[in-house]
Amino acid sequence: MTTVREARPASASGSGPALARVVPETELTLLLDVGTAWTKAALVGRAGGRWRIVSGTAQPTSWGETVLIEDLVDRLGPHADSRLSRRLAILVREAPRITCRSPRRPGSLVLAAASTRDLEAARALAVRSGWTVAATVSADDRETDAARFERLRRAEADAWLLVPGSATAGASLWGLVAAGRGDRSTPVLAVGPDRDDSRLTDLFGRRLRWVADGVDDSLADALLGQLATLHDLGDPRTATAIAFGRSIDALARGLGLSVLGVDVGATWLAWREAPNRGAGRAAMLGASPEMALPAGSRAAAEVLPTDVDEFTTTDAMAGLAARRSGLPATPVEAAIAQAIGIDRLAAARHWLGGTPSVDLVVGAGRLLAGAPQVADAALILLDGLRPPGVTQLALDPWGICGPLGALADDDVDEGLETLRDDLLVPLGTAVVVRGARTGQVAFRARLHRAGWPESAQVEVRAGTLTVLPLERGAQGELEIEIERGVTIDHHVRGPRLRAAVSGGAVGIILDARDDPIQLPARPGDARTVTQTWRDTLRRESHGPTG
Repeated sequence: MTTVREARPASASGSGPALARVVPETELTLLLDVGTAWTKAALVGRAGGRWRIVSGTAQPTSWGETVLIEDLVDRLGPHADSRLSRRLAILVREAPRITCRSPRRPGSLVLAAASTRDLEAARALAVRSGWTVAATVSADDRETDAARFERLRRAEADAWLLVPGSATAGASLWGLVAAGRGDRSTPVLAVGPDRDDSRLTDLFGRRLRWVADGVDDSLADALLGQLATLHDLGDPRTATAIAFGRSIDALARGLGLSVLGVDVGATWLAWREAPNRGAGRAAMLGASPEMALPAGSRAAAEVLPTDVDEFTTTDAMAGLAARRSGLPATPVEAAIAQAIGIDRLAAARHWLGGTPSVDLVVGAGRLLAGAPQVADAALILLDGLRPPGVTQLALDPWGICGPLGALADDDVDEGLETLRDDLLVPLGTAVVVRGARTGQVAFRARLHRAGWPESAQVEVRAGTLTVLPLERGAQGELEIEIERGVTIDHHVRGPRLRAAVSGGAVGIILDARDDPIQLPARPGDARTVTQTWRDTLRRESHGPTG
């Protein structure tokens, strides 16, 4: 099994990726991921023919570039040749830059379609592409023209999206849309194979632009590009969600693995699937009332692993909202921030139809990279995504997948390969099963390592987590016996399997909690259970995220 190349620890405690030494001959390049709340920066240098990360930081975007450069220089100082001490600030400030940026806000869209079916399909693609829908009309929505016109007239939108369908479908609707469109400078996007449709050309003129042949993934890509244009991001590939997805695709090609990447930011959640075959789904999801949790789920933010009253929780959530780009100031705020992250991931996978079975999950974003312990980051990924089967987990601690994905097509693979030693921090391997009966054994596992004595078999009961120690860089084979009625992955047949596993900062995580995760009804009991899960992962993990 191909495994993730790890970012090497800075010390024996494994507290974070190593920083290479800077000498006068070092060439420097600055990688920047500018988010709506946080800016992540990694300074890479080449000396002796190799590129390595030499300094890195993350700070609120509102602090500006001057503070960012000062922080990078302060962190770089202990690793730099003394002859460079007076020139470091100039070298960092003048270093070539590779930058990706997040849109400041979701786009606002008015949707008009010949049929309700096309309307709902287009709405789903718009939401997963970073847009909110301000108003909708369809030719078969059984409303009067007066009601449709009033809705269109009152809508404030950054763009209008039309799905005309056949040449005759909704013929009278388009004139109504043209009349209701107030701001004539607002772009009009159209979907369909007939790009010579004179009906729309006559009504909307030069503002009309055909963006996709059908209501499919090509429309989602076009809407992501339009959002980048709306926010003056320049080349669409420099938009963080698009750039991050391009890096995930390149990572999957380079490793020969199926990969799911999730970048959890303050405003956006980027999702990119790179399967072994076929096309994967991509999404850039903002906060939306349409993003509901899976049926039967209990919001993690309602069951914190901390015994606090409702007023303390409400006050802490208000504090987080007021300091969107700040670090949680108290343990309660930290627990709430992580719980909200879990809920956002759960809502995203529900909206997108579930988490796919993949070889590797890569987590990025300040919530994960800034978690107090690597175990916390692992638990956010597991609780939010519930990845089925046997899956490697890893973090992008420096936030460099986004900037590297903003490179030209041929350069993305080269950039990832160049920084392979610093790219990811492996957390370990997770085994997630479903369908176990309460109180019963869900599965048994035994870890085999070449040259090591035979280990004892471990029983994992329904509703519990167990961790087997396996350090970073170590490989093994896990023998799994599944009980009747329990499923591990729809691709797996039979009660027994052997899977190659790799170690990491947490180890091998055996997870027999169901999907959705079931918790006791009493809040106090639920808190005890969630804290037990967190403690189980933290006992075996090695250091903070870095």
